[in-house]
Amino acid sequence: MGYCIEQRRGVFCIKATNQPGALQAIKALTAGGAWYAYVDPLGCKKAQTLEEALHAWGWQADMDPVSGDVITIKFEGVVFQSRGLTGALDDYLRDYIPAHDLDDPDAFLFQAIAPFVEKGSFIEMQGEGGSAWRWAFDGTKMTELGGELHFPEQKPEHPRAKPPP
Repeated sequence: MGYCIEQRRGVFCIKATNQPGALQAIKALTAGGAWYAYVDPLGCKKAQTLEEALHAWGWQADMDPVSGDVITIKFEGVVFQSRGLTGALDDYLRDYIPAHDLDDPDAFLFQAIAPFVEKGSFIEMQGEGGSAWRWAFDGTKMTELGGELHFPEQKPEHPRAKPPP
């Protein structure tokens, strides 16, 4: 069971000089055995670079080859599978994992690295049923903003689109 999301667009940057801090902030999230849905905790623990740590959370970082800055981030989706543990794992998670760990892990991730993300960065997402939201960064924190998709009214031009007589 899950909730399907996709990235609509984004403008995202973490300067090379801020990457060690962002890496440590991500690693701190899973320190002490903390668990987040859809995150590969072993991959996060072993990560040597920010790029590897983001991948463990289901995000691909594109790096500028000259500056070393993260210049784009793309949602990859779930990278951690239950490794064959079905049903029982779901029951365990539901019964024994603190409720906050089953919330949207991306919100925890982006809140943690927000101080290292360049001001003006944002990521727009869309979920099932047309829900939309934006994670916006102001240089110190991340704010999640709800959104809606709107389309302008159009006059039907296609013959099948006209209302019946």
